[in-house]
Amino acid sequence: MKFLIKKFRKDILENIGQFIAISLVISVGIAFFVGLTYSYNTIDKSINDYYDETNLADVSVSFTELEREDIDAIQEFNDVEEVQGRAIFEGRLSSDDTITLQSQSDNQSINIPTILKGDYPENSDQIILDSEYVNNNGIKIGDKISLTIGNEKIDYEFTVSGVFQSGEYVYYTDDNTIPVPNHNSYTVGIVDEDFFIEEIGINYNQALIKLSEGTNDSEFINQVETEFSTFLQSTVQEQEVGYEMVSSKLETVNNLSIILPIIFIALAAVITSISMTRQIENQREQISVMRAFGISNVEISVSFLQYPLFSAIIGTIVGTTIGVLLFPKILISTLSVLFVFPTLNTTSYIHLSIIGFLVALAAGAIATRLACRKILKEIPAQGMRPLPPKKAKKSIVERNQFIWGRIPYAYRMIFRNISMNKKRFWLSSIGIIFCVSIMIASIGIKYAFEDIVDTEFDSFRSYDITATLNEPSLEEGDFEDLDNAKTADLFSTSPVSYDNENAGLNIVNEDTESNHLYNANGEKITLSDKGIYVSEKFAEDHGIEKGDMLELVLNSPVIENKSIDVEVIDKYVSYTTQGFYGTFELLKNHDVDYPIMSIQLTANSDEDTLKETLEDDSQISHVTIKETQKNEYLNASSSMDSLVLIMIGASIILVFTVIYNISSINIFEKRRDIATKKVLGLTLKEIKRVIFVENVFLVLFSSLFGILISYPMYVILCEFIASDEMSFPHSLNLMSIPIALLLTLVSTFITNAFLKRKIKKIDMVESLKGVE
Repeated sequence: MKFLIKKFRKDILENIGQFIAISLVISVGIAFFVGLTYSYNTIDKSINDYYDETNLADVSVSFTELEREDIDAIQEFNDVEEVQGRAIFEGRLSSDDTITLQSQSDNQSINIPTILKGDYPENSDQIILDSEYVNNNGIKIGDKISLTIGNEKIDYEFTVSGVFQSGEYVYYTDDNTIPVPNHNSYTVGIVDEDFFIEEIGINYNQALIKLSEGTNDSEFINQVETEFSTFLQSTVQEQEVGYEMVSSKLETVNNLSIILPIIFIALAAVITSISMTRQIENQREQISVMRAFGISNVEISVSFLQYPLFSAIIGTIVGTTIGVLLFPKILISTLSVLFVFPTLNTTSYIHLSIIGFLVALAAGAIATRLACRKILKEIPAQGMRPLPPKKAKKSIVERNQFIWGRIPYAYRMIFRNISMNKKRFWLSSIGIIFCVSIMIASIGIKYAFEDIVDTEFDSFRSYDITATLNEPSLEEGDFEDLDNAKTADLFSTSPVSYDNENAGLNIVNEDTESNHLYNANGEKITLSDKGIYVSEKFAEDHGIEKGDMLELVLNSPVIENKSIDVEVIDKYVSYTTQGFYGTFELLKNHDVDYPIMSIQLTANSDEDTLKETLEDDSQISHVTIKETQKNEYLNASSSMDSLVLIMIGASIILVFTVIYNISSINIFEKRRDIATKKVLGLTLKEIKRVIFVENVFLVLFSSLFGILISYPMYVILCEFIASDEMSFPHSLNLMSIPIALLLTLVSTFITNAFLKRKIKKIDMVESLKGVE
């Protein structure tokens, strides 16, 4: 057995290039598996620990007003472990930035903020602000800020006493239609509860509740709604915008950590199979001699298993190192555009490495065993004889003399070699096919992000500015009469629930010129007050079709909860948010007089002039330019570039390893032919051309099939990457195909450059005497 181990290690050293190539493919798969799973576990555990540390509320319930006695009454409900009240209002800073202002009691024990700098407010004129806003605006402890609340014209001045983070605000935005947060102009502030009592004259308008484990949320909320006439709306923890968004994005990472390693490790198994089949066939006579001397099949098989064993070990070490060092940085950088992470506590990744190693070893061992099976079944005496030449069958090209006669001799050799080694050719093609398809899909995803932003902001939304009202109003106003305002359309949003799931209802006027809906065929939808319109993805997820009757529950704080039955008129395409569209007229037909929350305006010429006019209007609390929102989206999408580049790089590595392995085998098998050609006077350039042109042919042939399956691969990757609120265009950008082909050909030529040494090093005398 020791002899077999030494012998096989010598074989590995003689084929070190192929061994390294296989180890490299395994390392790519392990890097994706360990890196993505480790990143997911680290972020997920850190955030869940942070939720526990800050004691995130199980349910938050909003009321028009709430007294201390009401808090005590809720505490008496069955299954309530703890309840605390707080006041929460929207306001506006003197800098025109928006702020969510909330109160905190001295004994705050639910949704506890974490102080990063300074101290909690000690009196009613102190405030703590969230860390992102403070860092982005250069605010320091001790600075003075002034703000107004709601539509009041009273300025309240505060001293910044501290900076905080909170599990409640891992993700937060002031505009639910724009999922990318703007921490430059929106902040959360916390003040002492005495401020609201003394200045506003209100104790609480929201209750934070912790429930006993196993409590039915719906039944509890129904009980609260029945008991309190001031009830407005409720949100359970899983439906909180921040909680839901974090869970959705982490699920995307977890999905990628499954599908990509499976693809790469499967390809590693294919490459191992090709290499081991050829290596074992080349040692067929030696194996038969060993069997004749009494060495068992098990011992011989075990000796060959060193190949996948050592390649799995090296691949696991390299892949784990790359995955742990690279992926967390990239993912945290990408997700930090959306989220405010707490301090991340690393988790163990050793068990992930072991799982990856065992999977890679198993895949390689199966491939090796299948390669050994045929030879180990032979009678040793038969195995000692040389294999008879393969029976060559004429290919379709050879049968057509008109074509075959016009093909140069060098290219005929390529066709003949392929027809003699069909299995190897197709196995090699499979590797390249998947590499090309992944590369095209990855580049397509990059283009898709850009297309999403352009389509959403240039086609679907034609307004220039959104002006948010100080307070929801039933009066339409005369904003169209403003100087430099070309059009002014009404807009509101309402949280709704359908089939026990929260969504958003966008409410517009029927003749809106600011928002345009298109169906899946690209046809523009004409809005009607006869029903609602549902986004394609939401409809697909919930089995909704045109003509269905839906029961929607409006959970808006500006109206009492109301259920309406509406018909689905059509389905529209939306890439960034999923939900519904309806008109103000539709709601009026259902006895819902929904107030206007914002105005969407188109400028005649100068947006800045119109923005300044709106900011001076006492009815307006905040003004947002659409182009600014678009740039924020572009910044968020650019954060995915690193992940896309890694996927493209991994595909290029796979193309390199497949071509290197198949070419190394070809060169080894043809070393006698190559030596003969050298003796006959053929130049090294002419010999290389025959081998390298075969590589190019293999790549181009495989790329055709790669192009064919690139769209299904694109769809699969999009399904795994997209969050619940996001969808990707169904069409694959065609520019991704030539770019992927160019990268594939470049990697092919680089591989050919590496193979030149192998051809040059062939010993003519040794090769020509090999048969004797």
